[in-house]
Amino acid sequence: EMRSLLRSEVPVMEWSESWLSYTPYDAIAVSAADLRSMPPAVQTVLWRYAESGGNLILVGGGELPQPWRSFPSKQLEGCTQHDVGFGACFVLETDRIPDVSSAVGKALQDRLSAVARAQQTMPDEYSANNTFPVIENFQVPVRATVLIMLGFVVLIGPVNLAVLSRLKRRTWLLWTIPAISLVTCLMVFTYSLLREGITPDVRTEGLTVLDQVNRRAASVGWTAFYCPLTPSQGLTFGFDTEATPLVERYGSSAGTSREVDWTQSQHLERGWVSARVPAHFQLRKSETRRERLQVERSGGQLTVVNGLGA
Repeated sequence: EMRSLLRSEVPVMEWSESWLSYTPYDAIAVSAADLRSMPPAVQTVLWRYAESGGNLILVGGGELPQPWRSFPSKQLEGCTQHDVGFGACFVLETDRIPDVSSAVGKALQDRLSAVARAQQTMPDEYSANNTFPVIENFQVPVRATVLIMLGFVVLIGPVNLAVLSRLKRRTWLLWTIPAISLVTCLMVFTYSLLREGITPDVRTEGLTVLDQVNRRAASVGWTAFYCPLTPSQGLTFGFDTEATPLVERYGSSAGTSREVDWTQSQHLERGWVSARVPAHFQLRKSETRRERLQVERSGGQLTVVNGLGA
């Protein structure tokens, strides 16, 4: 498979200290010298990038964070593959890419292909609710709507005319028609309100890997929203979260106008959530967390203190 290789135009000393800056890339390769010359903050966000599902390639070796050294690893010819969180770190012994063995090349290709497949098989806005339903049924109640419309047509037409003709008050059509229309509109509004209310439905599921030593937490998951009314304030995510909207990229809604404000947070202002249309987002999150499980063993007895706050 053909890959696109981008070489950094700035030295590693000037790399971003936000892990979101690295999430567009399937893999990041740095040399041992580059790793040593990086500021500690840049090193930290690279570790966070890998733990959150990225692939980090250290060419010519490099020192890994302490917890990573106890994670599962696989020895390849001239390379050690460490499984870290949701991602992987490849430590190459050679500092020359052409010297990489075929086994290492295949392992790298397999990892990159898995990332590509995961992106290509993500559902869009039309199928996401089948995979991750936020409500059981969001279809328009066609049967009830047709019955109300049919009753309205019969009542406002033949019934209304027959009754007023019998009472010899046909001129009352000037106010009975608007009155019946108003009552019908109130009935439709009341039915909709009782059926769905005005409170949004939200569903979130995820999985977190907690690094208690470095106080880092990597999470992946989905969140979905169903709003009877379009939220006026939109949605807001922090800078620790990568929120990928599951929308049709090339279909009929690809040209839908959407706005996002990055001034103080990721504020999805307009066009992301519509009334009575489920909105789904795939989430990745890397953040600093102090929750932990304190495990102590004394005299053959195991004691665990729950510090997770739940």
